[in-house]
Amino acid sequence: MIEQLQILAYKLSRRFFTINVYRFMTVNIGRIIQHQTTHELSIFDSAEALTERFPSIFDTHPEWCSLLNMRNVKLCCAIENDKIVGRLWSIANRVPPELNHDGPDATRLPLELPDDMVFVFDVCVDPDHRGKRIYPAMFYHASNHLYETDGIRQFLITVDFANRPAKRAADRKGFREVGRSSLMRLGPFSFARYPDAKLSPVKIGRYFGDLNSNRPQLACESGDSSPVSQFDSQEHTSSERLNGAE
Repeated sequence: MIEQLQILAYKLSRRFFTINVYRFMTVNIGRIIQHQTTHELSIFDSAEALTERFPSIFDTHPEWCSLLNMRNVKLCCAIENDKIVGRLWSIANRVPPELNHDGPDATRLPLELPDDMVFVFDVCVDPDHRGKRIYPAMFYHASNHLYETDGIRQFLITVDFANRPAKRAADRKGFREVGRSSLMRLGPFSFARYPDAKLSPVKIGRYFGDLNSNRPQLACESGDSSPVSQFDSQEHTSSERLNGAE
């Protein structure tokens, strides 16, 4: 009940301020339960590999080319009749701010991860295929692949405080909340908090809307990453990241 009131106040505040609260949630991949699906599951780590399987995919999803040209990005796909019906994107090491935001530019928040962790920034199952256990099967398939090929042991996500469906979906996958960041901005005034101690060794950058902080920039804030501007859309904001929940 208390959290429901907090969420209501949070939503109302957005009418007057630029405000953001991220829940940082992690899971050890050993806790991800095995799920079976009749759909084919495949991992792609380059634009060339994806177009070899789906030659016209960038006609409908041009932003995917930019993503797969970035370092350490992988795409797990659920496939039925040569059509992608589910996707799970992950990135290792440096998470540019374009991949961790809640819509407004001010909420962009870059991250740097330890070697055994990946950031999951977009999980979605087509509406016509939900209820078929595709969502948990992709998580399990991706966790196995990333562990075997890259030694990954943890997943990290950020969930907007008001997005209760995404929080419930993450809870069902074994994620637990380990910290929260927050930003409030009105005109030239801003206030931000960062859960540095709780997330160590994850390095947290600075909100784009944090005007008063002296936090040092991360490498991925200063342009040391591939372009992802085509991916920068409301469809893929952090609050929508777990739309494929079943």
